[in-house]
Amino acid sequence: MTVPGPEPRAVTVPTVPRGLKRAIGCVIAVGLFVAIARILHLAATEQERRGEILLGQLRLEHGGKIAWLDEDDQVGWSSLAEIGTPGAVHTVKVSGSPLRVAWSSSGQQLYVVVEGGASGDVDSIVAVDIVSGTSRVLLDLGIQKLEDIELDPDEFWVAPVGDAEAEFDRIYFRVGGTAWHSVEGRNGKVRPEAGPPAKKWNQAMCPDGKHVLASASSEDDGWLEITDGTERVKVTPGSASEPGAWWCER
Repeated sequence: MTVPGPEPRAVTVPTVPRGLKRAIGCVIAVGLFVAIARILHLAATEQERRGEILLGQLRLEHGGKIAWLDEDDQVGWSSLAEIGTPGAVHTVKVSGSPLRVAWSSSGQQLYVVVEGGASGDVDSIVAVDIVSGTSRVLLDLGIQKLEDIELDPDEFWVAPVGDAEAEFDRIYFRVGGTAWHSVEGRNGKVRPEAGPPAKKWNQAMCPDGKHVLASASSEDDGWLEITDGTERVKVTPGSASEPGAWWCER
C-alpha cells in the first residue's frame, strides 16, 4: 500500500506594489530623456564646431560680404570677418518693399529691386551705399514708361566692370515677361537689351563654385547659410529671407 507523501508547498512570488512600478517607470523614462538630450546636445555642439571650422576656411579662402532681405522690409548685410561679433549686422531701410538684392562689383554698393516705392505701386531699382547708408533711385519703371510696371526679381543680373560695356556696372532686368533692359549703375542710363548678360554673375556662390549661399529654416524663422555640400554654417540672423547675395573677390 502506497502512503501519499506531503503536498508540495506553493511558491509565493512577491508582488511589486503599483506605486513602485510607476516610480521605476518614471526613473527609466527620465533616464532615457536625459540620454537622448545629451546625445542631441553633443550632436549640436559637434555641428557648431564643424561650422566654425568651415567659417574659418571661408574667411581665409574667400572673405567677402553677405547681403539679405529681412521680415521688416530692410536690407541687411554683414562681413564674413564680422560674423559672430557685436555689431556684425548692418541694416538699411529703403522706400517700399525690397524683393531682391545684389552686390556691385566693388562690394561698396547694393542694388535692390523695390516694390511700391516712391512712385506708388510700380517697381524700382535702388542703389545703396553701404558706408553712408544713403540710397538713390537708379530706375523707376513709372518714370521710364517701359513695357510694364513690374520687374521680374528672378531675372535680375549685375554685369560687373570688365564684363559690362561701360566704365561701371550694368544691371540687366526683365519686364513684361519678355522685354529686357539694362541700367548703368553710375548714372542710371537705360537701354533695351536682347536678353540677359552673356556672363551671368551668380551671387549665390563664389567663383570656385564649391561654396554656395543657400536658405535654411526652422519652424519659427529662416536664415541663410554657406555650405560646401557636406558642412554648413549660418551667416545671417534668423530674420533673413532668400534670395541673398554673396560678394567676394573676383
